[in-house]
This record gives sequence, C-alpha cells and structure tokens, in this order.
Amino acid sequence: MHRPTLGVISLVLIIGGAILMLRPIDGDSYLGAIGVRSGLVLGAIWVALPNIRRAPHWLLYAVAVLAAVLIVRPRLVLYALPVAAVVAIVGATSRGGRKRA
Repeated sequence: MHRPTLGVISLVLIIGGAILMLRPIDGDSYLGAIGVRSGLVLGAIWVALPNIRRAPHWLLYAVAVLAAVLIVRPRLVLYALPVAAVVAIVGATSRGGRKRA
C-alpha cells in the first residue's frame, strides 16, 4: 500500500471520527468511535509499514491467525498472547534455511 495515502486515510478517519463524537448523529457517537479506532489502527500500520515489508512471512501469517482467533473467541487472549510470544521468540532465535557445511 502507498504509505502517504495510508497516512492521509488515517488522519481523515481520526478527524472525522472526532467530529462525529463531538456532534453525534441521532445522539449516538458509535460511528465516531469506529472512525477514531480505525484511524488509530491505520496510523499504527502507517508507522510500522517500512518494517512490515521486511518481516518474515511466517510472522505475518502468525499475526493474521492470532487476529482471526481473537476475533472469533476474545477470551482466548489469555492463552493466545503467551503462545504468540513464545513462537515469536523461537522464530527470532532460530536459524532459518539450510545449515552450511
């Protein structure tokens, strides 16, 4: 994704969400909260984008699976985060590829 475009979308969502929270439609600030949260998540992705492009593929798949599990079963966060931490530590310390002779 184009990094400047992602930054602009993030800012628009945060500002639009803040406006909707200050002046809610039909007395409900739910849409504003969604806008602010989405903008913050996209802002975090914008900050991390250069490092995400260099991340190993297994890590990206692991994060996607972890997110899917937590969306379906939020209570599994107590078990999923320690397991994800162990997998990340093992993946970072293990030697990938073939051993050289």
